Amino acid sequence: MSEATVSLIQPVEAYGEAQKVLTFREPTGKDIRLCGFPIKFLAGDGPESPTYSMPDSGVVHALIARLANIPPSAVDSMCLADLVACQTAVMGFFGETTSGGTSSTDITILHGNGSGKLTDSSS
Repeated sequence: MSEATVSLIQPVEAYGEAQKVLTFREPTGKDIRLCGFPIKFLAGDGPESPTYSMPDSGVVHALIARLANIPPSAVDSMCLADLVACQTAVMGFFGETTSGGTSSTDITILHGNGSGKLTDSSS
């Protein structure tokens, strides 16, 4: 199993200790069953409207706590920069990563033509 590590700008309190570094284990099927899938797929109103994906913040929050073995209250107390770094680490397990120059906030817009096939509008 792979892991991801995030050094926090502002330590968080977890189980009576200040945590400066969080190590995330790779999620299992049980983690997804308990927390949910962290990517939402959103469709437009019609066949010409774009379909896109985005992180589900509630699920990502639960996965941060579970995969780093910290209480949800520790995630609640994170500064924005640390929260975004942890979200990026978690999303990296799902193929959403910042390596290779791609930001986890980049969105690929797919268009449907009514035939059931989607095409990438950036190509």
